Amino acid sequence: MLDYRIIIEPEKYEDGSVVYVAYCPTLGISDYGDSVEEVLKSIKDGIKLAVESLESHLPGGIPLLLLASN
Repeated sequence: MLDYRIIIEPEKYEDGSVVYVAYCPTLGISDYGDSVEEVLKSIKDGIKLAVESLESHLPGGIPLLLLASN
């Protein structure tokens, strides 16, 4: 699998609780979790699913332009 940039930011709620939001700009997917470890695992699973979906729906696989945008 290729390397994709992942941005993780904490989001604090009024009640003081914190969740972590992860975003992969190249693929346009995001997810959240209660810890950095949890959201990192979750976003990696999302990236894997997104790449598999692109590979199965695009003739010839993922376009080189998308691969170069990392």
